[in-house]
Amino acid sequence: MSREYFFWKAVDSQGKTQRGIWLAEGISEVQTRLRQEGYFPVWVRSVYPWQRTLFPIRTFKWSGFLRRLATLLEAGIPLFQALEIMTANEEKSSREREQWKYLKDLVAGGSDLSEALAHLHPPPSPFILAMVKAGEYTGEMGKVLAEAADELDRQHVYRQKIKAALTYPLLLTGAVILVLYILAVWVLPMYQRLFLSVGAVDLPFVTKVIFGVGQKLPLLLEGILALAGAGVLFWRFKA
Repeated sequence: MSREYFFWKAVDSQGKTQRGIWLAEGISEVQTRLRQEGYFPVWVRSVYPWQRTLFPIRTFKWSGFLRRLATLLEAGIPLFQALEIMTANEEKSSREREQWKYLKDLVAGGSDLSEALAHLHPPPSPFILAMVKAGEYTGEMGKVLAEAADELDRQHVYRQKIKAALTYPLLLTGAVILVLYILAVWVLPMYQRLFLSVGAVDLPFVTKVIFGVGQKLPLLLEGILALAGAGVLFWRFKA
């Protein structure tokens, strides 16, 4: 049975309400685990596909994960104990703690770190898996993970620069679309009614073309925005 995420709400022994999201094979597993940890379940709900599309679950901060694990491994701490330390330092409702606990259970079951990472949902990038396998083959896991974390940080900085460079063109495009929509919906119809009120029927060809385009422009802009929105939703759903 495949594992999926479940939202839960429970009450602890002191009467305080706690919420979180856990990775499990079913609602019964989440309820059993809540009772084992001293919680009284209020409700448990599955994370539906449309919720993952509109409100995606925050993914791992892989650079931080690899760097912390590399630090522990370079200090001479075994892999399983390092994962236990990372699990113990996280809050109970943290999704990262859930992923680390699942990862620790797979490693405890005899899986290599690369195999355990491949079973996460969502799994890390092929670059991370390749670097972990390289660390396993060379026996220098800590050093390799630190290098992978540095590379991920550089990629993050590069992506932020790209986003910053695209911000102004996107804002300018949005402003142009907004101005065109206002002209087509309010300004051009006002002038058209003004010409008709004074009996100006035989208008210049260019003016007729502008009024004709203005009548079709709102529908065209709405269609473009609808297609863009549908494309974004499809991309996020596919991701």
